[in-house]
Amino acid sequence: MNALKLKKLAASMDSSQSKGAHGKKKRISIEVPSTDDGDSDDESSNSFMHEVIEMPPGRIRRSPLQHTTLEAQLAAIPPMSRPEEDSPIPPNPQVDAQIGGTSGGTVASTNTRTRGPTRGIGVQRLFDKDGKLPVPIPQEFRKPVGKNASKCVNQIGVQVRQNMPNIGVRKWKKVADSIKQPMYQCVEDKFDLQGDSVDVNKSLNTKFANSLRQHVYRLHTKYKKAKLTHGDEYVRNHPPENVTAENWIELIDKKWTDSDFKELSLKNKKNRNENPDKNKHRVGSKSLAVRVHEGMEENDGQLPKATVIYRETHYDPKKKKWITSEAEKNYEEMLRLEEEHLVDPDAIPLTPEEVSVRVLKPRSGYVKGLGIRPSSSLRTIASSGMSKDDVQRQIAEIKEAANSEIAELKEANKRHEEMTANILEFLRSQGFTTPFGNGGSSSSSYRGDGN
Repeated sequence: MNALKLKKLAASMDSSQSKGAHGKKKRISIEVPSTDDGDSDDESSNSFMHEVIEMPPGRIRRSPLQHTTLEAQLAAIPPMSRPEEDSPIPPNPQVDAQIGGTSGGTVASTNTRTRGPTRGIGVQRLFDKDGKLPVPIPQEFRKPVGKNASKCVNQIGVQVRQNMPNIGVRKWKKVADSIKQPMYQCVEDKFDLQGDSVDVNKSLNTKFANSLRQHVYRLHTKYKKAKLTHGDEYVRNHPPENVTAENWIELIDKKWTDSDFKELSLKNKKNRNENPDKNKHRVGSKSLAVRVHEGMEENDGQLPKATVIYRETHYDPKKKKWITSEAEKNYEEMLRLEEEHLVDPDAIPLTPEEVSVRVLKPRSGYVKGLGIRPSSSLRTIASSGMSKDDVQRQIAEIKEAANSEIAELKEANKRHEEMTANILEFLRSQGFTTPFGNGGSSSSSYRGDGN
């Protein structure tokens, strides 16, 4: 029976090959009989192995394997076993990990790679290639701007994480100069900080202070999470990477468990919860100062309109919505203020600084929404919260008060002259002879009665 099937199979292949030589690709299904002697119809699906062979067009060339008899090839094929006879397949860790993430709430993989803290490798590579990286620090920003600004700030963070001997210090101002100066020098060795020395130094101090505060904040977040998960004893004995055990214990005992620190943290948390949308924006990794500086370069050195910058940093074009309702109200108020001011054809358009002060309220040393320091012409306005119109109105009031005071002085002078004239008249009536009046000598004589 098997020999008959094999002959039919060979004849079928020869016929298919002769047709395929002059036509397109053909698919040939070959049924290979199993060596299993089972006669059950339920197992008919396991009785034959189905193989699909792609027959290329054109003349068929026989390979050396085709010289082997078909019987030998079929005999070399191992018989297919029944499902119940199959040996268990060894588990695949990668597949199990993927499945675990979708069933039973198990973690997909315990070795998931995440981006670690910046180590300054990219900056070192650029420095080796091109030398110091230029970083402008303009006076109006007193912050790093330009394409290398984020690299400079990241390098400052690297210095804080790697070279601060005591991260439990209360403020950056409390750090000794002997510790600060080497870190400053490491930054200046790789970056060409362009600007006035006063602005550069203040900018560095501000950025180092921010980096230290952010580093301690992240450590505190890790501490609270680990304590909640594993308990106090575990978290004390497992400091994070790049943090010494001594520094870790000092942060826990002298800072995070301190009653004053806890009280202040609760107050800050309460304030944030009362107004959660206050400081939201969508600036991202590019700072507001860098964005505004780029806008100035595209606008011939002039500040972009406050409405343009505010929309760019508070409106999501993908979702087509404002990030908060308060942001939308501020934007509408800016538009209303600009339109209302331009009703007067002789009015000078409001500057972006003036719009910010009127709508976003003043802040000492900083113009909200623009990331710049207040200009000299606006510092008085910013400190008092007044607009340009308010200043002009105040000047008019001062002038009016001055004119009124001048009129009062003139009236007082007139009364004084009248009083002087009355006194002189009285003296003359008493026998005094004086040259007071119209001209005459400054000497005076008294003509009495001879006594």
